[in-house]
Amino acid sequence: MTREYRVHLRWLTALAVIPACGDDGAVASSGSTTDGDADSSDSATVSVTITTADDSSSEGSTVGSSSTSEGPTTVADTSSSSSAGSSSSDGDSSSSSSSSSSSSDTTGPGRDCGNDLIEGAEVCDGTDLGDATCEGEGFGPGELTCAADCTALDTSGCAPPAECGNGLLEDGELCDDLELGDETCADQGFDAGELACADDCTFDVTGCVNFSCGDGQINGLEACDGAQLPDGASCADAGFGAGEVGCTDNCVLDFTNCCGDGSLGDAEVCDGADLDGQTCQTQGDFDGGALTCAATCDGFDTAACTLCGDGVAAGTEACDGLDLAGQDCTTVPGGFLGGTLACDVSCGFDTSGCNLCGNAVIDGAEECDGVDLGTNTCLDLGHTGGVLGCAPGCAFDEAGCTDFPLPQATEIVITEVMQNPTAIDDTNGEWFELHNPSLVETFELRGCTVEGGGVGESFVIDADLQIDAGEYLTLATGPMPGFVPDYEWPGAFALVNGSDTVRLVCGGVTIDEIAYDDGATFPDPAGASMQLEPTTTDTVANDDGTNWCPGQAPFGPGDLGTPGTANASCLPTEYSVDFCRLQFPTNVVDLEGTPVDVFGRLFIGGLTDLSGVNDPAVNVQMQVGYGGDGTDPAVDAGWTWTTGTPNASYGPASPSYEANNDEYVATMALPVPGAYDFAVRFTGNGGATYTYCDGGDAGSSNGYAAADAGQLTSEPGGSPTALYFSEYYEGTSNNKAIEIYNSGAASVNLAECSVRVYANGGVAPTSTIALAGIVNPDDVFVLCHTSLAGQPFCDQGSGALTFNGDDAVDLVCDAVTIDVFGQIGSDPGSEWSGGLPLVGTLDEAVRRRCTVTQGDINGGDAFDPSVEWTSLPIIAANPQPENIADLGLYVCD
Repeated sequence: MTREYRVHLRWLTALAVIPACGDDGAVASSGSTTDGDADSSDSATVSVTITTADDSSSEGSTVGSSSTSEGPTTVADTSSSSSAGSSSSDGDSSSSSSSSSSSSDTTGPGRDCGNDLIEGAEVCDGTDLGDATCEGEGFGPGELTCAADCTALDTSGCAPPAECGNGLLEDGELCDDLELGDETCADQGFDAGELACADDCTFDVTGCVNFSCGDGQINGLEACDGAQLPDGASCADAGFGAGEVGCTDNCVLDFTNCCGDGSLGDAEVCDGADLDGQTCQTQGDFDGGALTCAATCDGFDTAACTLCGDGVAAGTEACDGLDLAGQDCTTVPGGFLGGTLACDVSCGFDTSGCNLCGNAVIDGAEECDGVDLGTNTCLDLGHTGGVLGCAPGCAFDEAGCTDFPLPQATEIVITEVMQNPTAIDDTNGEWFELHNPSLVETFELRGCTVEGGGVGESFVIDADLQIDAGEYLTLATGPMPGFVPDYEWPGAFALVNGSDTVRLVCGGVTIDEIAYDDGATFPDPAGASMQLEPTTTDTVANDDGTNWCPGQAPFGPGDLGTPGTANASCLPTEYSVDFCRLQFPTNVVDLEGTPVDVFGRLFIGGLTDLSGVNDPAVNVQMQVGYGGDGTDPAVDAGWTWTTGTPNASYGPASPSYEANNDEYVATMALPVPGAYDFAVRFTGNGGATYTYCDGGDAGSSNGYAAADAGQLTSEPGGSPTALYFSEYYEGTSNNKAIEIYNSGAASVNLAECSVRVYANGGVAPTSTIALAGIVNPDDVFVLCHTSLAGQPFCDQGSGALTFNGDDAVDLVCDAVTIDVFGQIGSDPGSEWSGGLPLVGTLDEAVRRRCTVTQGDINGGDAFDPSVEWTSLPIIAANPQPENIADLGLYVCD
């Protein structure tokens, strides 16, 4: 790299100004001017360009001189005389005496301010500004004027001064940064070279040269030429140490071989921080330390290099062998309380033998420290379970470890399984129960494996888990399956609904196993556990599914079972119904096919008054039925009955709550139009006999009375052919909805209707969503994806509503196609589209035109949405869901 210095060398007393090409060889003498104005000087400061290897910038810095030049030479003006009185090149001049006499009798700024002539003390007068310009006053171009009283110049019309350094060539600047205005070295009078711009926005010609460079003679601006150097030129005179001054190909002095410039020269071994890639390791037997350069640049200084392993801590070594430099565990960083400090092979301290017992971190030779036991457990120390501790001296405390034996085959029995909860979902509510029938022995289950029926479906009991004599333990998939389990199993182990296996293996020995079979012999309840009959609690009898029955006692939020306690008997008990009543509703008027929930109350002494909530039993059942108006259900075989279940939400907060009674619920679908009676009935012996219950306050206490029966009026519903899609909403993400409009004069029951989605041109539905609800005349029903289900316009939600703009959707009622959106069996690409203006279905809300009065029942015909639909683009940047204002309201275009 090249660094250029302007040096006022003491061996150069003067440097003639060499004219540029084209000046006819004229040389200005010290006593003449070329433009009418010059000063003589007794001495000259010259710019000399020198080069070092540590700087490639063309900008020079002044060395040994207070003057600066941006051209080939600089002639410093040392004259004390002013140029104000010298003659100008245009021949105009004025003497100081005449100027003085012309203003000697002035009483103001001028005798006649405003006559466009500067007089007396006037700074300016009208259009007479003297030689003043905007640029001369330090501003940019513009119009300079004179103040009205002739005492000052008015610069308000001048542009702001140019800003040097912004890279823009502005008035008053010769150049600015890289902007040179198309100027070159040749334009400045040189033969070649690279022109640059100085910090003051004048030209920097230090990179320009004349072709005479290389002739071996110092000419013109050349500081040197080949072997020709100025007399006395040396590294020392330029501020460096030893070395030899050279000359570059551009005829500037080259100081790169001077020691001390920080850059390696040809004759130097090193220079400052430039060690030419050498280190302590390359200088002999050293293995570390800091290599430096000798002051004379002719060799290296190895005083700070070290040799780890020589037993002497030196240089940058913290230690060496047994030489610990006076340090021990208590003095080195780390806050150690004691121990043995050592030195490692890299001559750094080895604190592995130091310790800090009590900081809850295992250090050095400590076995443990506080709660930090490493990865050790009681099992690692040869015990079968328990809790390992740490003694105050940071050694293991095994007092909490146990040595209970692992169970052997038949010693633990699987007694209850909840594979299909309904009050809690499967991923949180599945569990099973283990029982220890021993009267004296406690067993350890830690390390045992529970296996399922699938390949690789298992988990290891990874926590301390003991089962005492006679105890029941529960293992569950989540922390709160309706109770607090004894162990929450890790991973994705699941109890499959229908058929699966549960196997306990300890020490490689199968302790017990059951294989339930989807109801073939084992019970297959929903919302109740499978429980083993208490009289058959052993590992052989529990293989027989007929020894199992559904759980009977409610727990947690409403499922049935006895987790963690002995099971109830599976043998059915017959009960006598003491009282029952049709509770609610007692009058129903609705459309044919509408599902209606009917509630009944029951009292059985010694059963329903046990808990204050429902106390179900195997033989206790409830049914709701309807029959002809005024008929007796006990003798009329024409009544239709539907079986119910205990109402899971029944309790003290229920309407008209009765603590001694249980409440059941059944769903009745309204029959063909007509007038009917309806009632409930209960049995306590599995259906052998029934007690009929009317809606009177006395219920069954005074027998069944038709006058107190529930009254049912089933009305005809409107035809589903009056339905059609009125809006299709394809929002971003899963914001999807389909609006169905009832254009008829009667309400339509959707019980037999479904919405089906045909994804990606499929000919068969990829999802079918059964609808439930009533659509009143001139009203709409909105089916939403579950991401929108919380919106007030949604009548039904489904996660299966996942269409995109290129999928077909149809409405089917009673197996008849009512309306189709899109073309089944066709994939249009990214969306259905057509028309001008374009109507598309991707990220669009499209509405049916008002001219459409029925659905498109042909799912195979071509689909152009612009024919029957108008679009409202969905703006993805809006808060979601977007543009939903008219969903749930019938709006057409």
